[in-house]
Amino acid sequence: MTVNPPTSVKTRGNGDSEVSTPLFKCFVFQNIAEQAWWEKTGPLLAKVLQSAQYSVQDQYLYMTLYRTVLLPRLGPHPHTWDSFITYSGVPVEFSINFQQHGPPTARIGWEPVSQKSGSPADPINHDTVSQAIATMSQLNLNGFDTKFLHHMMRCLTATGEEAADVGRDQLYLTRMKNQVSFGLDLKAGEVSVKCYLYPALKSHLTGSSFRQLLNDAVHSLGDEVSYPALDTIHEYLESGGMYNQYSFIGIDCTTASKSRLKVYNTIQDVTWSKLRDIWTLGGRFESHATTQRGLQFVQEFWKLLTSDQDKMAVGIWSYELAPGSTDFPNPKYYFIMHGMNDMENAQAISKFYDSIGWHDLAANFVDSVKGYFPNFESGETSNLIQYVSMAYSEKTGVYLSVYYHSSL
Repeated sequence: MTVNPPTSVKTRGNGDSEVSTPLFKCFVFQNIAEQAWWEKTGPLLAKVLQSAQYSVQDQYLYMTLYRTVLLPRLGPHPHTWDSFITYSGVPVEFSINFQQHGPPTARIGWEPVSQKSGSPADPINHDTVSQAIATMSQLNLNGFDTKFLHHMMRCLTATGEEAADVGRDQLYLTRMKNQVSFGLDLKAGEVSVKCYLYPALKSHLTGSSFRQLLNDAVHSLGDEVSYPALDTIHEYLESGGMYNQYSFIGIDCTTASKSRLKVYNTIQDVTWSKLRDIWTLGGRFESHATTQRGLQFVQEFWKLLTSDQDKMAVGIWSYELAPGSTDFPNPKYYFIMHGMNDMENAQAISKFYDSIGWHDLAANFVDSVKGYFPNFESGETSNLIQYVSMAYSEKTGVYLSVYYHSSL
């Protein structure tokens, strides 16, 4: 199966990164935690931007954004707030998206953390997240708007006061303390922000189901926005008992009328039969041409990862809804690679690229990962490549992102 390749990717391998240039020597760190985070994550982000062929100007722009806005909001180092966005618990994650009809896009996943996070002053990180949103509001990001974001946060997350009666042990053991994180797409000199909301704590406090909380949040906006296909998602997930404490949503930090809605879920013990069921919403869109085309790519990658086992321990997926659209929900599946051999995973990714005609990317991918992580060549690591996500649409073609453990 062959598709048109994206822009080819080249890497500097193990050469010096832009972190060592004079601009970055001029940064002043407010405390040793900031400096430690910079030393552990800054070089990796620089290499990610370089391998994705960002211009020098955009590398400086995004490294400066990371240093001045995100880095001071990663909290203590080593981390003491166990983040929901990574297996290791660190509150930052770098990834690169590749698609058939466009250049690579680097992304930063981020859960804002402070010295107060988890303390009596901010037990569920609510205040720290609010301060991070206020800071992003000052950046004049194109299209960034907080009205819809704040509405959804009020409907789907709890404040510290509301959660005061929930014991600390219960909050931490069930991961209910984590309620908000962000994703920043770094593209063409701009930054677009997405927000991820985890309603488990709100559901626990109110007794309302995930479906009820989400429906109330959307319907209370009246004519501002609608997602006609949302009921189809609810029907499929509830009929299979797939909503759980790890279900969450994603939105764009823009006006309600422009924001997509993404519904995320997690299950264990995934087989190909189950993945096929997920991708087609229980067969509801089995005959849809775009669904079938995407499923072929997903199956090809599944076979490269699982060989004869036909099983993976954990699966995460989402359904994306465009505002006002009655089209079928666009699925995206996350192949969980944490705990699997990194070298074997990188080779499987490279083979997949080659099989769909992305030959330059295939030829350079393993070397790119070697350039990111000094210990990758040992062949003994199993935590450097965290996930690979895959979606397909007529607009983007194959849409694949690789997520990395983002602390050296």
